[in-house]
Amino acid sequence: MSVNQARLSGLVVSLSALRYTPAGVAVMTLELDHTSTVEQAGSARALAFNLEATALGDAALAVSHVTLGQMLVLEGFWAPAHYKTKRLTFHITQLLQA
Repeated sequence: MSVNQARLSGLVVSLSALRYTPAGVAVMTLELDHTSTVEQAGSARALAFNLEATALGDAALAVSHVTLGQMLVLEGFWAPAHYKTKRLTFHITQLLQA
């Protein structure tokens, strides 16, 4: 059984305008700044990184109301940004907390 689900928090550092695909699907792209501490091999490891996140459909409409500097908690999955690349992006399926 394969699982690709993730929950992620981050500060919004950039966001695109809400746009629509030719098929009429809403799309938003965000850049998030994530910082946390995790346990790895018995030691605390500090993480700090930026990542791209994309929302489609209802998820895009939900994140269209966020503002720069806002902390978000998101649920989604990791996948290539589009079919012609191997570069991963976080695909938002739900805005859990804004």
